[in-house]
Amino acid sequence: GIELRLFFDAGASVYDQCWWGCTKWFVDAYRAQGIEFDRILGWEAASVNHTQFWASVPKDLKPKYGYFNVPVSGDPNSGDHLWHHVRSLAQEEDYVVVKLDIDNNPLETLLVRQLLADPELVNLV
Repeated sequence: GIELRLFFDAGASVYDQCWWGCTKWFVDAYRAQGIEFDRILGWEAASVNHTQFWASVPKDLKPKYGYFNVPVSGDPNSGDHLWHHVRSLAQEEDYVVVKLDIDNNPLETLLVRQLLADPELVNLV
């Protein structure tokens, strides 16, 4: 069975500042299907006011939400590499959701190619 439900949000923006596609939209859409994330990790390259950001995150999500106000990396040797985090936290039995919308087509393409070239990683996602 499913052990953990993990959401990796590359291009997280601010939690609730959108009408679709932001972290809140995904949390609400999955909750409507009976899926509650155990862990949420988000990356955003644009500078964000952290006081305002965390004020927008609901109390029940704060203990399981990690937010990196840095660009996600395509370099496998970087601590900000998206797939490094997936590999470090996910197991094959977990339910893993990855949103990749960083408005950087070359980097998005690189990350997708890295995913597709790695059968072990594909089994985690």
